[in-house]
Amino acid sequence: MDGPDSGPAAVWDRVRALNRAAEQALKETPDSLRSRPILDWIPAGLRPEFEKQARITLRRYHPRKYEGTMMAPDGSDRPCAFEFCELRGIDGAARLIQLIAHDLTAQREAEKRAENYLK
Repeated sequence: MDGPDSGPAAVWDRVRALNRAAEQALKETPDSLRSRPILDWIPAGLRPEFEKQARITLRRYHPRKYEGTMMAPDGSDRPCAFEFCELRGIDGAARLIQLIAHDLTAQREAEKRAENYLK
């Protein structure tokens, strides 16, 4: 995610590059994903918190983690662990935020099965 130096939102608001795992998880082609707003995959009611986490990342000098929700291609909500890391240019100015989202669906399902097994 990156953008010009026109303000915090511009630094993280669009997809600029992604890996093959992201393409497969989102079930779209790289060309269709590039330049789309990141918030397209965040449920509307949870967007303010996601944006807050991105802004905090820009004010701090260390990576941040938080658990949230991401929308799957089928429209369902999936629990995710988000990792935000600010990447700066040679001049020290914030250039982009690297965002890594880990789908926690399988982990949550395993936790529920274990909980039910222990009852």
